[in-house]
Amino acid sequence: MTPPSSPRSAPSSRMAQIVERNIRALLGRHHQEERHAGWQDRLADRITGFTGSMRFVTLHGVLFGSGSW
Repeated sequence: MTPPSSPRSAPSSRMAQIVERNIRALLGRHHQEERHAGWQDRLADRITGFTGSMRFVTLHGVLFGSGSW
């Protein structure tokens, strides 16, 4: 005897398909925007990437936390 199918399995599967489709669409748009970004946007992304890194936090802590300034 097979167990009865869960009433939630079909909508859950459909929801997963929708989420996957949306993620693919967002990634596609992100890649397209990266390809068409100007030099100012690329520079801003590099600066933001650095200032949000632990390397920046460490450098900032050494320079401003040493008390020699």
